Amino acid sequence: MSDKIAILMATYNGEKYLREQMNSLLSQSYQNWVCYIHDDGSTDSTVDVIREYCDTYNGKFILADYPKQGGAKKNFLSLLNFHNSKYDEYYIMFSDQDDVWLPNKVEVTHQRMVELEDKTQDKPCLVFTDLRVVDKSLGTISESFMQYSKHNPDKLTVRNMFVGNPAPGCTMMINRKLENFAVKYTDARRIEMHDWWCMAIAATFGEIAYLNEPTIMYRQHGDNTLGAIERTSLAHYVGVLKEVFSGRRFGETKGRIEAKRLLAKEMAESFQGVDGSEDFIFVNELAQIEEKNKLKRICFYKKNHLYNSLQHGMWIMMCC
Repeated sequence: MSDKIAILMATYNGEKYLREQMNSLLSQSYQNWVCYIHDDGSTDSTVDVIREYCDTYNGKFILADYPKQGGAKKNFLSLLNFHNSKYDEYYIMFSDQDDVWLPNKVEVTHQRMVELEDKTQDKPCLVFTDLRVVDKSLGTISESFMQYSKHNPDKLTVRNMFVGNPAPGCTMMINRKLENFAVKYTDARRIEMHDWWCMAIAATFGEIAYLNEPTIMYRQHGDNTLGAIERTSLAHYVGVLKEVFSGRRFGETKGRIEAKRLLAKEMAESFQGVDGSEDFIFVNELAQIEEKNKLKRICFYKKNHLYNSLQHGMWIMMCC
């Protein structure tokens, strides 16, 4: 029997594109799945659409009935807790409300996950894929999100995760072991996004695999919580210069450094005693970095190469 897969969908005022996304789930080549949906207080007809699909496709879509969470991160984290406490599917995927999944997304991601688990011993595992970047009408902007946004999906060490997260949550599949880790957090305010949290856990305690093919039409329409940024465009570089001269880049860099320290602190406290590996030692050191003087902080960031370019490194050294 094939593995049953849980798809966790977070919605908020998504009536415009939601039907297309739900239909793309129904069109998957791999059909042994159930989609759990939590709406975060929509004021449009999103919930009516969800209830229609729940009634029409009995058992395929389940509307989770619990209070509003306040934002995409909390919505997805709450779905992880909801699923982990009530249901037993071993593999879990995340779904945005406004994308369109390509027909083989579930099948090829599940196949890659099974291959990854065959090489591991009961570890938290995560698989992610590339995306096709499209406009609001599904016209192709780029065949590869990774190339478009200048992400390197091969940089998957725990240190890489504290530089940047290459994987949007909508491309991910995690196993139950990783979900069991992910729901152990003590303070959601320290977690920037659910997908980064899962990637950091997998990099520290488990295994990550990248599937180099697009499995989603990643819709960009101006209302995305997070989206694709073309990092080679003139507009991007003009924007960077404006941020530098306005002082905003300095403030944002300090904010990013603090966000990553808080993520490390959350991991260090949530998983204390779980693993004594070198990776977890690094996480604990980063969690306590604020206790060191400026010179020691600079040396730590340089030693661990916690930057993705010379320019980025200079900003890190100035702001750490």
